[in-house]
Amino acid sequence: MRIEALCPGVAIAQSLASRKPTNFLVGPGVGHMPIIPFLRTLQARRNARTCDCAIKRTMSKIPDLDAPIIPGKSAAGIAVGSTVKDFIVRAVPTLTTELSSGVVRYEFGPVVKVWVRDGVVDQVGVYAGYHGLLDGKIGIGSTIAEIEDWCGSQVEEDEADNLIAPGSPGWCFDTEYWVGDLTVSSNRNATVNRIFVHSIKPQRG
Repeated sequence: MRIEALCPGVAIAQSLASRKPTNFLVGPGVGHMPIIPFLRTLQARRNARTCDCAIKRTMSKIPDLDAPIIPGKSAAGIAVGSTVKDFIVRAVPTLTTELSSGVVRYEFGPVVKVWVRDGVVDQVGVYAGYHGLLDGKIGIGSTIAEIEDWCGSQVEEDEADNLIAPGSPGWCFDTEYWVGDLTVSSNRNATVNRIFVHSIKPQRG
């Protein structure tokens, strides 16, 4: 059976319908191509497209404003300890600031900031507009009281005046302005407006 001026799909369909062997495909952009190599080429292209789609699916958007907050590990889909190249190729910062001591801060709008020291992510900060939660419960807008109920102890201030939840290392937070005597106990209803995820420092013996 001779097939002329047909697209490959039509040629194959007509060949199968006639139940006669067709040795070559003839058509625009095809030339004289044996069917078996053509099918193999077609399948290889489909496999390549499938692979590309799989890669795109695994490369989640950065920063991810819905990603969970994982103390000592990650926030916004950016891992503490990863290299700047791991995320900078997938996101364009809106502002880059060189700080002292070889630290560079990358800002992604007003919601996510990343501190990089010597090319390695040292800390990830999230702000108002971030939707991800810590342990599915704590996030931007939570109160000190809610954090204390979650961790089972009173929130404290560390040596750098960051607020921390005892027993839950690898993160700290800040809240809106305090009132009264400016103590944690007097401001348990203050809401969280920023959360920072950093590496877990080894305990001093």
